[in-house]
Amino acid sequence: MRVQRRGFDQLPDDIRAAVRTRMGADCRSTGITTGESPGVTALLLHPDGSRAFVKGLPDGHELDPEARASPFLPPRTRPGRCAA
Repeated sequence: MRVQRRGFDQLPDDIRAAVRTRMGADCRSTGITTGESPGVTALLLHPDGSRAFVKGLPDGHELDPEARASPFLPPRTRPGRCAA
């Protein structure tokens, strides 16, 4: 089932700050507004060309298949957590 998602800029200030601390303050976000799960999904673009996929789920949400698969990703692509 497709759902409407919130944008990265709609996250609380402390969460956005934590993500930008990891990625770089001068990155810009491109929202991904529809998908299969609620929450926020965005692609952050850094001026040096690097990118980061950001996904945030509400508290209590069952982990998505992406989260269950993340331990099997190459180290460079493994997700980090930015909890406030």
